[in-house]
Amino acid sequence: QELLAERFPIPRYIVCDQNGSQARFLLSKLNPSTTHMSGGQYGQPAGQAIFTDDVSLQVFMEHLKKLAVSGSS
Repeated sequence: QELLAERFPIPRYIVCDQNGSQARFLLSKLNPSTTHMSGGQYGQPAGQAIFTDDVSLQVFMEHLKKLAVSGSS
């Protein structure tokens, strides 16, 4: 709790158990770049998809580059 107070902006702290009702918060924010197609190697099927509202870091950086280059928006 002390670490949370020192950070800005203050992050949301949620206690959750595996497969519990609050676990959806962890699964939705854990790795937004994970899709249903990533994770499978050497022709093996991919694992369970993690659904998220966030975009991947790569998509965010591409959008940020476009905004920086476009000038006035």
